[in-house]
Amino acid sequence: MTRNAPARFRWRAFVTLYVTLSFALLFVLAGAFHLWFNWRTFWFYVRSKLAEGLLARRELALATASVVAVAGLTLSHRPPFGSLVDLGDRAKESWSAGGGEPPVPHAELLTLEPPQAPARHRRDPRRRLMV
Repeated sequence: MTRNAPARFRWRAFVTLYVTLSFALLFVLAGAFHLWFNWRTFWFYVRSKLAEGLLARRELALATASVVAVAGLTLSHRPPFGSLVDLGDRAKESWSAGGGEPPVPHAELLTLEPPQAPARHRRDPRRRLMV
Protein backbone atom coordinates (compact mmCIF):
# COMPACT_ATOMS: atom_id res chain seq x y z
CA MET A 1 0.00 0.00 0.00
CA THR A 2 1.51 3.28 -1.03
CA ARG A 3 1.72 6.41 1.03
CA ASN A 4 -0.49 8.28 -1.46
CA ALA A 5 -3.37 5.81 -1.16
CA PRO A 6 -6.60 7.14 0.37
CA ALA A 7 -6.86 6.83 4.13
CA ARG A 8 -9.69 4.28 4.00
CA PHE A 9 -7.56 1.89 1.93
CA ARG A 10 -4.62 2.30 4.28
CA TRP A 11 -6.92 1.67 7.26
CA ARG A 12 -8.44 -1.41 5.60
CA ALA A 13 -4.95 -2.75 4.85
CA PHE A 14 -3.89 -2.07 8.44
CA VAL A 15 -6.90 -3.87 9.88
CA THR A 16 -6.56 -6.80 7.51
CA LEU A 17 -2.87 -7.25 7.93
CA TYR A 18 -2.07 -6.38 11.52
CA VAL A 19 -5.22 -6.75 13.57
CA THR A 20 -6.46 -9.94 11.92
CA LEU A 21 -3.04 -11.55 11.99
CA SER A 22 -2.55 -10.50 15.60
CA PHE A 23 -5.77 -12.19 16.66
CA ALA A 24 -4.91 -15.26 14.58
CA LEU A 25 -1.52 -15.47 16.30
CA LEU A 26 -3.16 -15.00 19.69
CA PHE A 27 -5.61 -17.82 18.88
CA VAL A 28 -2.77 -20.16 17.83
CA LEU A 29 -0.76 -19.31 20.93
CA ALA A 30 -3.78 -19.90 23.17
CA GLY A 31 -4.35 -23.26 21.45
CA ALA A 32 -0.70 -24.24 21.95
CA PHE A 33 -0.87 -23.13 25.60
CA HIS A 34 -4.04 -25.17 26.11
CA LEU A 35 -2.53 -28.22 24.41
CA TRP A 36 0.66 -27.92 26.50
CA PHE A 37 -1.28 -28.10 29.77
CA ASN A 38 -3.65 -30.83 28.56
CA TRP A 39 -1.17 -32.99 26.66
CA ARG A 40 -1.81 -36.20 28.62
CA THR A 41 -5.57 -35.88 28.27
CA PHE A 42 -5.22 -35.13 24.56
CA TRP A 43 -3.06 -38.18 23.85
CA PHE A 44 -5.28 -40.41 25.97
CA TYR A 45 -8.26 -39.28 23.89
CA VAL A 46 -6.44 -39.82 20.58
CA ARG A 47 -5.20 -43.28 21.59
CA SER A 48 -8.64 -44.35 22.83
CA LYS A 49 -10.30 -43.22 19.60
CA LEU A 50 -7.71 -44.95 17.43
CA ALA A 51 -8.07 -48.11 19.50
CA GLU A 52 -11.82 -48.25 18.88
CA GLY A 53 -11.27 -49.88 15.55
CA LEU A 54 -10.77 -49.55 11.83
CA LEU A 55 -13.84 -47.34 11.37
CA ALA A 56 -12.28 -44.52 13.41
CA ARG A 57 -9.14 -44.66 11.26
CA ARG A 58 -11.21 -44.47 8.10
CA GLU A 59 -13.10 -41.46 9.44
CA LEU A 60 -9.83 -39.77 10.42
CA ALA A 61 -8.32 -40.46 7.00
CA LEU A 62 -11.46 -39.25 5.23
CA ALA A 63 -11.58 -36.05 7.29
CA THR A 64 -7.87 -35.40 6.70
CA ALA A 65 -8.19 -36.04 2.97
CA SER A 66 -11.22 -33.72 2.78
CA VAL A 67 -9.41 -30.87 4.50
CA VAL A 68 -6.32 -31.31 2.32
CA ALA A 69 -8.45 -31.46 -0.84
CA VAL A 70 -10.46 -28.32 -0.01
CA ALA A 71 -7.32 -26.39 0.97
CA GLY A 72 -5.45 -27.54 -2.15
CA LEU A 73 -8.32 -26.74 -4.52
CA THR A 74 -8.80 -23.32 -2.94
CA LEU A 75 -5.11 -22.41 -3.14
CA SER A 76 -4.86 -23.60 -6.76
CA HIS A 77 -8.05 -21.65 -7.71
CA ARG A 78 -9.81 -24.71 -9.08
CA PRO A 79 -13.59 -24.62 -9.56
CA PRO A 80 -15.79 -24.29 -7.55
CA PHE A 81 -13.48 -22.97 -4.83
CA GLY A 82 -11.55 -20.62 -7.10
CA SER A 83 -14.83 -19.28 -8.46
CA LEU A 84 -15.96 -18.43 -4.94
CA VAL A 85 -12.70 -16.59 -4.26
CA ASP A 86 -13.09 -14.65 -7.54
CA LEU A 87 -16.70 -13.84 -6.69
CA GLY A 88 -15.60 -12.44 -3.33
CA ASP A 89 -12.90 -10.35 -5.01
CA ARG A 90 -15.38 -8.94 -7.54
CA ALA A 91 -17.82 -8.08 -4.74
CA LYS A 92 -15.07 -6.22 -2.85
CA GLU A 93 -14.16 -4.24 -5.97
CA SER A 94 -17.79 -3.24 -6.58
CA TRP A 95 -18.30 -1.84 -3.07
CA SER A 96 -16.28 1.31 -3.60
CA ALA A 97 -17.61 2.48 -6.95
CA GLY A 98 -16.25 5.89 -7.88
CA GLY A 99 -15.03 8.52 -5.45
CA GLY A 100 -16.29 11.81 -6.83
CA GLU A 101 -17.24 14.82 -4.80
CA PRO A 102 -19.64 14.56 -1.87
CA PRO A 103 -23.12 16.07 -2.37
CA VAL A 104 -22.47 18.65 0.37
CA PRO A 105 -18.86 19.70 0.94
CA HIS A 106 -17.80 19.79 4.60
CA ALA A 107 -21.09 18.35 5.84
CA GLU A 108 -19.48 17.81 9.24
CA LEU A 109 -19.64 21.57 9.79
CA LEU A 110 -23.42 21.73 9.27
CA THR A 111 -25.83 21.70 12.19
CA LEU A 112 -28.82 19.42 12.63
CA GLU A 113 -31.01 22.22 13.95
CA PRO A 114 -33.54 23.70 11.51
CA PRO A 115 -32.66 27.16 10.23
CA GLN A 116 -34.28 30.12 12.00
CA ALA A 117 -36.40 32.58 10.06
CA PRO A 118 -35.31 36.21 10.20
CA ALA A 119 -36.81 38.25 13.05
CA ARG A 120 -39.15 40.22 10.76
CA HIS A 121 -40.78 36.98 9.54
CA ARG A 122 -41.28 35.43 12.97
CA ARG A 123 -44.79 35.46 14.36
CA ASP A 124 -45.88 35.72 17.92
CA PRO A 125 -47.38 32.33 18.94
CA ARG A 126 -49.89 34.12 21.20
CA ARG A 127 -51.19 36.07 18.23
CA ARG A 128 -52.28 32.87 16.49
CA LEU A 129 -54.60 32.09 19.39
CA MET A 130 -56.33 35.43 19.11
CA VAL A 131 -59.21 35.47 16.69
